[in-house]
Amino acid sequence: MSESPITFYLFRHGQTDWNVDKRIQGHTNISLNIKGREEAQTLARDLSDVPMEVIYSSDLDRALETGQAVATALNVSLIRTELLREAHFGEAEGLLYLDAEQRFGEDLWKRFRSTDLSLMDIGFPGGETKRQSVARILTFLQTIIDEKRYATIGISTHGGVIRNLLHFLGANKIKHVPIPNCVIYALRFSNWEGWSIEGPLKFSPKSI
Repeated sequence: MSESPITFYLFRHGQTDWNVDKRIQGHTNISLNIKGREEAQTLARDLSDVPMEVIYSSDLDRALETGQAVATALNVSLIRTELLREAHFGEAEGLLYLDAEQRFGEDLWKRFRSTDLSLMDIGFPGGETKRQSVARILTFLQTIIDEKRYATIGISTHGGVIRNLLHFLGANKIKHVPIPNCVIYALRFSNWEGWSIEGPLKFSPKSI
């Protein structure tokens, strides 16, 4: 374990057409739309002075393109991994939110989107539970911590990943995690204090 604090800057990908349609993406590989590409470039400008040493990204195109924009602005490496993918929604993937609610029931939809940590084992048929998704992300973060290679890391990932992870680590102390496209949170780890969360973060726009 590293003795020095490690900071992860988590940011969500830019907009996709499925975001606009309110359609469940999950592991489905949807690319950024025109607005999403513009958002990714704005994010890259905003983060251009943040001293990240590397960017890790979900291997899905929407996160990968967003992460590449930031990596290019910072002139650092981009490393893709399927461990940073959005939660798998199983049979609900590709459905509009309202259609998923009708097909699987309003109760399941509300319980899956709840921040109540007693509902971590909720999932859609054929998909991951929230607990499984969070465990996958935490395993990845712990690997980075144990490697001791970097102290400041960018993470290009997905809204559900960020929301579920921060609610879990906040242990019911965090009631709301806004996740608009390209939102940024800082997640810090130290041996002495454990995890701390900051955000959503705002940076002054840069011209690069």
